[in-house]
Amino acid sequence: MATFNKKKDSDPLIPIGGNIEGLPPIEDEACHLLILGTMPGVESLKQQAYYANPRNLFWKLLSGITGKQVPDNYEDKKAWLTKNKIALWDTCRTCIRNGSLDSNISEEMPNDIRDFISSHPHLKAIGFNGKTSERLFRKYIANIDTVNLISLPSSSPANASIKWEKKVEEWSKLKEFI
Repeated sequence: MATFNKKKDSDPLIPIGGNIEGLPPIEDEACHLLILGTMPGVESLKQQAYYANPRNLFWKLLSGITGKQVPDNYEDKKAWLTKNKIALWDTCRTCIRNGSLDSNISEEMPNDIRDFISSHPHLKAIGFNGKTSERLFRKYIANIDTVNLISLPSSSPANASIKWEKKVEEWSKLKEFI
């Protein structure tokens, strides 16, 4: 787990002291869809919970495309994902990054996504939450012929230039795999 520091009270927490480590996947063997982020942001690492930043649209997008309310409690969110046959993980296992921006990632090491795919026989698609996740997947894993690969606009608050309606439209491509 990462160590966090801030220079003054108004500064965000930033990981220090070398590599930061991602979170374990949320999954079960019945999943049909894997959504891959890049690496959890500072708030998510601090809380040890995917998409913990309240400004991140991830949970709202999933609710919008499934038509189902996502629970507020994180443990209930994890159960909701598996009930809906959705797995969640990140392309990076470790990296060096100050702050939360994907553009600050360096010295990344990928998760073993090939093994994940082979151990989940019902997996039909991988959705990439943002361009960096997809770019790193293609760099380290290349292409996978057994599942559909779907590019998605990032749910991050840093991706505010894409309108909500466009994000929902693009994320709706995942519906057929849920």
